[in-house]
Amino acid sequence: MGDFIKLIRQIFLVRLAILVCLWLLLRGESYMAVAQESSKVAPEKEIDYFQIKKSPQQRVDDSYEQFKRQSTVDGALTNWEDRVGKKAKAKPYYNIGNILFEEGRYKEAVEYYKKAISIDPEDKESYYNLGVIYDCFLPDNKKAVYYFSQYLKLAIDATDASYVRNRISQIRIRSKLGISKTIRSISDGADKR
Repeated sequence: MGDFIKLIRQIFLVRLAILVCLWLLLRGESYMAVAQESSKVAPEKEIDYFQIKKSPQQRVDDSYEQFKRQSTVDGALTNWEDRVGKKAKAKPYYNIGNILFEEGRYKEAVEYYKKAISIDPEDKESYYNLGVIYDCFLPDNKKAVYYFSQYLKLAIDATDASYVRNRISQIRIRSKLGISKTIRSISDGADKR
């Protein structure tokens, strides 16, 4: 019976060690750095070997986790620019724009969507969301038409292309009639991407 308990204890300790290692990996810390810190040995040069072998998507996910841990948005986003490609660099700005959009902070969302477009001019979803914002929430007919048109240039075969063309026509008619904002019942169907 004593051997059985020892075996169970060893299995438990191995599983605990694996969980600690996974936890450190998810936190973005290398095992080498943690071991050196715990033994009070100053590292000569820390290389994150796990980061080198990761795919671009894994690096994006890791950067997102790092972003969540940092206190300022701009400080966190600066890290992204060194670690990922153009489309991936634009993605956090787009995602933050979506969060602000959902919170009803449209002016702030506009800034993040524009930043995503400045990084990746082919970011069709940001163009679409800007069109929705300027159509329904921050009424500006010219800007709404511009952003929806940019979306259509990039998403020629999109399933909602005819809907967006119809929205542009409605906005132009509204402009000619001097109406600046979509009637609320129509805009209720407008969704961000």
